[in-house]
Amino acid sequence: MDFDSFKRLLVDELFVDHLNKYLSLPIFGQRIVIKSNRTFIFDPQPFQYQFEDIYDEVIHWIWNHRCPYFFASRLYAQYKLTRLLLTIDLLKTGQIDAELAKKIRRVQKENFSKMSKFSSFCNFLGSCNSGGKHLVAFYFKLHMFLCNKNYESAVEILHQIKNEFLDEGSSSCLPKEARIEYERQQKSIAGRLIVVCKHVISRISLYWLPRYVLSKMDNHHSDDLDFASFSREPMKDSGLVFVNLLPPESDYDLQPDYPNQKTDDLPDKPIIPTVVRLNTPYHSDIGDSGVDSGSESDFSQRNISFSHSDDLEYRTKMIHFRNSLLSDKFAAGPFLSYLQKFSDKEGQLCLRFWMQLEMLRLNFQSYHQRDLLGSMNSILVTCKYHTHLIPGVFDLLNDIERLDILRLMTFPWQFRYIQKLCMEELYIKWCDFILTGIIGYLKILDKTQTYLA
Repeated sequence: MDFDSFKRLLVDELFVDHLNKYLSLPIFGQRIVIKSNRTFIFDPQPFQYQFEDIYDEVIHWIWNHRCPYFFASRLYAQYKLTRLLLTIDLLKTGQIDAELAKKIRRVQKENFSKMSKFSSFCNFLGSCNSGGKHLVAFYFKLHMFLCNKNYESAVEILHQIKNEFLDEGSSSCLPKEARIEYERQQKSIAGRLIVVCKHVISRISLYWLPRYVLSKMDNHHSDDLDFASFSREPMKDSGLVFVNLLPPESDYDLQPDYPNQKTDDLPDKPIIPTVVRLNTPYHSDIGDSGVDSGSESDFSQRNISFSHSDDLEYRTKMIHFRNSLLSDKFAAGPFLSYLQKFSDKEGQLCLRFWMQLEMLRLNFQSYHQRDLLGSMNSILVTCKYHTHLIPGVFDLLNDIERLDILRLMTFPWQFRYIQKLCMEELYIKWCDFILTGIIGYLKILDKTQTYLA
């Protein structure tokens, strides 16, 4: 996309809605909201200004400093999918009369015209318990994989896609026909995933969209909509349906930072063998010895004082910073790219490992045994390979190796403590990152004064 195309998109309220959400994420030091009357809301407000004098400069700054990450983020993927669901003509895809199609069109506009409406669609997919929400999650994850220019990050996301959506044993695996299509294709990895994605988007548009629309219509229309008339096969007019939804396959094969490989020969992460005792109670906190394997009783032996209440107090105190780190992945990694720019390997490892632990913490009670073991294996690999680069890992490695993740009732204290050390390591770097962004913003506007909260 070029700058002129971006400016044309600014008249699309749905696009601006998603862009404003991105521009307001806490990872950024200078947050901006674009208003409809060619004005802005700034946080912090950098100077006294006349909107008409700076509109073009601000839009250029957004294009140069925010859009490269925005177009690789989940929010932009959500915009493209929402735009598709809003504009697709169900009259052409199903055997329904024109009057009913008009009513369906009205419901589409009411339920997909704003960004906030998309969550209702996702909630509907989740309530059906039929895998619809996994289709949406796959598209978002694939978008971030295809747009990722960093090889290590791309490999990490690829492994997540395979484990979550293409592994038959996963609770979020795709339908069988999609997995078969992936194996059948003789293309690059990206090409095979794009073919699968077309099936996924067709399923969302032709199977789930009509059902969602019906749930929002009056009950007396339920007999008028024949679901059997909607094909489950991929949409025929893919050139129309998938325009701007996924770029051409060749775009990925020719990326300088991504290999043009024809098979799944990306390096696999080594797996540390884990003994699974299926006869043990799930998430029991009592080990074989009758002692909690995640107990904090060993604190005194290591001169470590960080209890559960200390963890809660620290995370409450640093809530904005925590939310900022969480939003970095959601925002396609502007802070991570900043650390990569300055070749800060320790900072990158701290951020990646903190995120790894945070995902386990957030899903600790809801993960299945398979997911818990997979997360723990990945954490162990990171700890063993980067023992001296991640703060706290060297001192606690033996404890981490002895953890029986299936028997713990709560998130292990060892991980809570390491997360705190990582946040302390990252905080100054993050302050430098947001100040660099604000100063760069002021330089572009040729201003010399700012007011920081």
